[in-house]
Amino acid sequence: MASILKVDELRGIVSAGDITVTSEGGAATMQLQQGLAKAWASFTFSTFASRDTFGASSLTDNATGDCRINLTNNMSSANYAVFGSGCDAVASFTGGQRAGGGYCLSSSVAGVCFTYQNNGAVDSEIAHGMVAGDLA
Repeated sequence: MASILKVDELRGIVSAGDITVTSEGGAATMQLQQGLAKAWASFTFSTFASRDTFGASSLTDNATGDCRINLTNNMSSANYAVFGSGCDAVASFTGGQRAGGGYCLSSSVAGVCFTYQNNGAVDSEIAHGMVAGDLA
C-alpha cells in the first residue's frame, strides 16, 4: 500500500529553507530549493503574447529575438542561470529549431535571445525561458 503525505508547507529542521533530497542510489544529495526553477515563461514573438509564466511579472520585447523576463521575486544577485529554447510552430516543427541563450541583466530581469542557423537574431514563434539560482 502506498503512503500519501499531504502538507501545505515544507520546512527544514536546521533552517526553514534547508531541505536535503537524497539521490535514487543514495550516494548524492542536493538542496531541494536549489533544484527548482525560480521563474519560467512560454511566449510567442509574432504577437508578443505570453502563453504561460511562473515567477514572471511581465515580459518585454527588447529587440528581434530578444525578450526580457521581469521577475516577480528578485534573485540574490545577477549571477544565476538562464536557459532558452524556441521553434517555429507547435503542430509541425517544420521551420527548424532556434538556438536559445540566456543572459542575466540584474537580480530582477533575465534576458533570453534566439538565433537561427545563420546565427542571425530571429523571433521564434514559440519561445521559452527559464531561470534557476538563488532567490534573494
